[in-house]
This record gives sequence, structure tokens and C-alpha cells, in this order.
Amino acid sequence: MRHPLSRLLGSLYCPFLILCACTEAPLEQPVPEEPAFSAALQNGHFLDGLEGWTTTGDANAFSVFEDKSHGDRWSVSTFVADANGKPLPAMGSLYQDFVVPMNASALRFAVHGGQGQVRLLLGEKVLHRVSGMSNNDQRIPVSWGLLRHRGKRLRLRIDDGLAEGDWAFVSVSGFDLVRDIPCPLTNADFSDGLAGWKKRGDASRFVSFRDGNVGNRWSVTTAVNEGRRPRDAAKGVLHQSFEVPDDAIALRFVVHGGDRAFVRLWKDGQLIEEISGQNSNEMHVLGNWNLEPHRGETLRLSIEDHVSDRGWAFIGTTGFDLITTQNGS
Repeated sequence: MRHPLSRLLGSLYCPFLILCACTEAPLEQPVPEEPAFSAALQNGHFLDGLEGWTTTGDANAFSVFEDKSHGDRWSVSTFVADANGKPLPAMGSLYQDFVVPMNASALRFAVHGGQGQVRLLLGEKVLHRVSGMSNNDQRIPVSWGLLRHRGKRLRLRIDDGLAEGDWAFVSVSGFDLVRDIPCPLTNADFSDGLAGWKKRGDASRFVSFRDGNVGNRWSVTTAVNEGRRPRDAAKGVLHQSFEVPDDAIALRFVVHGGDRAFVRLWKDGQLIEEISGQNSNEMHVLGNWNLEPHRGETLRLSIEDHVSDRGWAFIGTTGFDLITTQNGS
């Protein structure tokens, strides 16, 4: 027989034991979601006309067009004409303010035409400016570094203050605000030399360098400085395969040099894109390859020089910008 006191203690302890058994484990704290991506530039590629840009003067009449000399890239021109193509004395500005993202590295675009200007301002201070070369045939590649301006509020302007004259306008491609984010291409910008690229022939001796003609961007040339086949006599291939991201838009870069060496894009052994120089180190050719049809596919990018004789048998190319919905705006 149990002692009456033990029965009393049992009746006191049982509810406590039941309470301990039913106590819930602490809830796990939810993992905070990454902030949604936000474009710094609104309609920086002019896909929606002039939407997102503030206009002054006659800027509402500025034309937005697909530039056939730049891979059908959407661009804007301050040139205004009547129905018969006669130039009209238009003046005005397009601009927008934006905060430079903390992962931004550069603002890249191209200009042609005349004496209008593209300017980047911090307050009243002009950080950068560029105009055309009174020429509609040559696209001038532009790359403005943004590392020192991360977190700052800047103003991007396209200005045409000239009412008359043969070259009283400027034409500008869309703007790529390039960011430091992971890329499926290894060492796409050549900042680490030729690391990450497979090499054939003389390619291990191809030269990476800072090209002052394109904003001091890292670039590579198939012309070599030494060896049994120096300069444009060298031949070889740099290449690597990569999977195209599901939000890819374009692969953009700039080439110079000869027309007998190439930058090429391959799919399953089939050539789908290629570009070469124009036998000039001053005349740049802008690559703008549409990647949207190839989302999710594995492609091979190559820099190919198969010609060993002298005379423009080389090519130089900047690093590659793989533009996506989160890289370039």
C-alpha cells in the first residue's frame, strides 16, 4: 500500500511532468529574404522609348531606334528632322538621377555622330563627358569606372545645345551599368590574365593588357611579343564553354585588329556568331550578341587566330560583359 504522502506528491508532480512533455521546441527563425533586385537606371537601354528619362527643350522629339551598325542595339539620337528628312533646329537634354549600386563597376555604352555630349555629373561637377567624332560610321566605345562613386547619387545627361550645323547632334546606345556579380564565364574580363581559358597553339602567349582606347579595360590580343612566331605571326585559340543564364540578354564586347582572326560563339559544334576587326587598331567593332534564344544552353566562346603570316593576322578584344536582367541596369 502506498503512503498517503506519496499519493499526494504524485498528484502534485504528474501535471508538471505532463507539462514538460508537451512543451513545444523553439520555433526556427525565418531566414531573411534577399532584397529584390532594383534597377539603378530606369529604361537605361531605351527599350521603352524615352520613358523614365526627364526631358528638356526639344528632347521629346529625340528619336529612339535600333542601330543596325551595333547589332540592332536600341539607341537614342538628338537628331530631329521633318517628314522629308530635312534637319530641324532642335536643342534639349535627356537626363536621370540614380544612386550607384554598391556592386557597380562601370557604365558602358557607345556614341557616334557629332558635337552633342553625354555627361556624368556629381552635383555640378562633371565627372566624365564624351561626344561623337563628326562621323556616323565609327561607334566610339565608352567605359566609365564607378568604383569610387558607389553609393553616390549621380546624374546621367545627354545634351544637345547646338541648334544648327552639319554635326549638331549625338547618338547614344543604351547604357550598361555593369556589376560585380558571379558570371558563368570564368575570368570574363581578363583581369586575371588568361586564367580560366583553355589554350591551343600559341594561345598561352597571347597578351592581356589595359586598352586605353576603350576606357582602360582589360583586353587580350592574339599578337605576341616574343617566341618563334612573334606579333601577328602567332596563331592559336582561347576558348571556354559556359551555360547561358535563364535571364541572359546579350554578350557585349569590343574588338579591334585584323579581319583574318575572329571572336566566335558555338553551339554543339555549329557556328552561331562571329566578328572580326577592320584592319585597324583605331576603328573598333562592337559585339552585341543576343543570348535570349540560348537561355539554359551550353555554348562555347572562342578567340581564334589561325593565320600565321604578317599583315593584320590578329585580333584584340576587350573582356566580355554578359548582360542579364540583374547585370546591366
